[in-house]
Amino acid sequence: MTSIMKTLTGAGAGALLMLALPAAGQEFSAPQKSEIERIIRDYLVSHPEVLQEAIGELDKRQAAADVTTS
Repeated sequence: MTSIMKTLTGAGAGALLMLALPAAGQEFSAPQKSEIERIIRDYLVSHPEVLQEAIGELDKRQAAADVTTS
């Protein structure tokens, strides 16, 4: 796996965890966090096309940013 894919996988998992935050004032227990991480990993392994799609979008955004900063 390339370093960008590793970074993206980690970032994607982190982003998904952020979306799944519990209501204010509550926190996930360690077993709940482990289960969420397992679900995310299983999903990404079962649907690797999601990573390809995300990498494609990242490439487009970086290209657009390069154009605006040039």
